Amino acid sequence: MSADVTGPARERPSDTVRRWAAGVRWYVRELSGEAKWDDHLERCRRDGLEPMTRREFERHRSEALERNPQRRCC
Repeated sequence: MSADVTGPARERPSDTVRRWAAGVRWYVRELSGEAKWDDHLERCRRDGLEPMTRREFERHRSEALERNPQRRCC
């Protein structure tokens, strides 16, 4: 018997694990704020501005959250 070449292609288990790991990585980066830092760097690069240091960025972000407490989950 020959393999069914007309049916949907089956993914290798390693591809499934990689896709799952990439999704988990994205989720963790969004929750931790790491993605916001990358967005800041990209925006500065695009606009030709010098980016803040990571420490300045985190301080600014923390102060903004304190000024706007309704954004917190708890």
